[in-house]
Amino acid sequence: MNSPVRRLTPATLRVKSRSGTAPAEQATEKWLRTDADTYYQVCLKYPRLALFHSYPEFLHACLLEADPQVTCFIPQPYRLQVGKKTYYPDCYLVRGGERLVREIHNPATFPEAKLLAVSEFFRRQGITFELIDNATVLAEEIRARNWLDIIQWLCSATGWDTARVEEDLYDRITAEPGVILHDLVKEADPMRGHMLRTALYRLLHQGRVRAGLDHAPLDVDTAFLPCP
Repeated sequence: MNSPVRRLTPATLRVKSRSGTAPAEQATEKWLRTDADTYYQVCLKYPRLALFHSYPEFLHACLLEADPQVTCFIPQPYRLQVGKKTYYPDCYLVRGGERLVREIHNPATFPEAKLLAVSEFFRRQGITFELIDNATVLAEEIRARNWLDIIQWLCSATGWDTARVEEDLYDRITAEPGVILHDLVKEADPMRGHMLRTALYRLLHQGRVRAGLDHAPLDVDTAFLPCP
């Protein structure tokens, strides 16, 4: 007898989310919260306490914060009935105006029939479904961890008005491409230094400046350049 998974079609998938086809973070079942490698984080593009079901999912969220084309994301955005099993896709996001749903998973262990059925189901909703290999995300761990530091800093500084400081910093980085973090904050008192670092990280988050965060930790020797 054929496995039920092999008979899957978009018509056999059912939405079990209370929000219907509108993406909204789904409550994680108790057994998964305790059995899975879970991580909690408040983000900027998802400004609530989010629960991630694996370390690659957690890093993926940090990388979404690093991408200025991504305007928002929602973890575990749908609850679907796929055959006899409940399925929670990992992430919904909007990137460059395009709606995407992503699954962070080893492609070798994600059933092809399920992939085809889920992809077609979302295509009919005007959403692109993408299967992202865990290994692809883990290869960017240093960059993601750097962005985790930035996210946590900025989430703790939401009440700071740094608009004027951002423009001053942007002008200096444009005039001195490659200026390092130490030189940008070295003469500031602690309060001013906090303000400068917050403004600098906001410029990074907006995609107005860039830094080499892929292979080394973010520190006082990190250099900053204006984005083209």
